[in-house]
Amino acid sequence: MTARALRLGVNVDHVATLRQARGVDYPDPVEAALVAEAAGADGITVHLREDRRHIQDADVAALARAVRTVLNLELGAHPAIVRIAARLRPFQATLVPELSEQRGAGEREAFRAGLRKLTVAVIVIGTVSAIGSTLLGPWAVRTFFGSDFQLDARDMALLGFGSAIYMLALTLGQALIALEHHGRYAFGWVVGVVAFLVAVLVGGSDVLLRGELAYFVGSIAALLAMMALLWRPLRETTGREAESLLDAVRAEPMEP
Repeated sequence: MTARALRLGVNVDHVATLRQARGVDYPDPVEAALVAEAAGADGITVHLREDRRHIQDADVAALARAVRTVLNLELGAHPAIVRIAARLRPFQATLVPELSEQRGAGEREAFRAGLRKLTVAVIVIGTVSAIGSTLLGPWAVRTFFGSDFQLDARDMALLGFGSAIYMLALTLGQALIALEHHGRYAFGWVVGVVAFLVAVLVGGSDVLLRGELAYFVGSIAALLAMMALLWRPLRETTGREAESLLDAVRAEPMEP
């Protein structure tokens, strides 16, 4: 990897941690982000937690206005936080679910409730992102890559919604891993890969469209497989697996 391929993102959460601990209005994470950008940072990361222990809602809104590079918003899988992400539309949203209510409960419903919350968050963020890419993607491609590189709304819709469906399949796959059904998880992705290859082979002469359709079809196949494979294990879930799901999603956050 060359030095040029590396990108530096600066997390300003703990600037806000100091402010909250002191009970004053400084230091300001927005000012810290601007200093980092001026020093050459390629992006800014913040984590809006359910307990608001450091970054606050107003900080995220101010950063969305002020950041001139890219803003990566890490967020818990909670409806109010997801609505903030959907409204502000940061460059990147990274789900870092905080499933504390599931820990040690020993109840099946705790695991299901956490998974439902995470699934809803992924659906909302994925749908908003897919619609945004469909509407703005063609313009962005022309602006940043020139008129020689053309992707229309159909192309962006297939890629955007395909990515949203892929994210959802990945979410259910994380649940299978947490339930220690690694074989089912692997089989789900095998189904998706097979569907992708079949779609590539039977597609038309347009290579780009064939690839887009294959990605879309493969994502749908993987999602349906994960849903089917998760059905029975989910009915047998215990509190121990809820702890495993917490560990799984922390180890591999979901990124739209």
